[in-house]
Amino acid sequence: MPDGRHICETDHAIPALPEELHFRDLRFSEQFVVWSVRKWVDIMRTDEKDAAVLRDAFQQAKVGDAYEAFDYLMRIVAASAKRTIDVRCVRCRDVSLDESMVLSMIEAGQQGDAVSAHMYLDDWVPTAAARIAFSSVSFIAEAMDRAGMRLAGNCDRHLGFRFDRLLH
Repeated sequence: MPDGRHICETDHAIPALPEELHFRDLRFSEQFVVWSVRKWVDIMRTDEKDAAVLRDAFQQAKVGDAYEAFDYLMRIVAASAKRTIDVRCVRCRDVSLDESMVLSMIEAGQQGDAVSAHMYLDDWVPTAAARIAFSSVSFIAEAMDRAGMRLAGNCDRHLGFRFDRLLH
């Protein structure tokens, strides 16, 4: 149920991470990634689908060259997702498990860990789509790295929680 301050687009059927990851506790680079995912979904739900604000945010963050790769990645996920991806509304204070996976995916890309990046993609989309999407993840990761927007401490944050849910 919405709390009155804002309306989340998901019903939060998938619980937040066990350690209660909050948006406000993320570093700028992490907030940028989560906000971008949320904003992209928000934009795609409108009739106009005007991404000017998102494109400008990428420019302001000095990763403007990564916007097209980000848009392509999101379109691949939107078109071929094997399951519902939990993306919260732009103003939601909690970070979903899937949003944390985006952070982990890009961090893995920054570390040159293709196996982990593919693991995150494979959880969302069929293998062929994951292969196509991987180049976008790599491009985003490299652009963020060049801009000094390193992600750290996200990889595997959620794995124990995910496997526990699957086993019980």
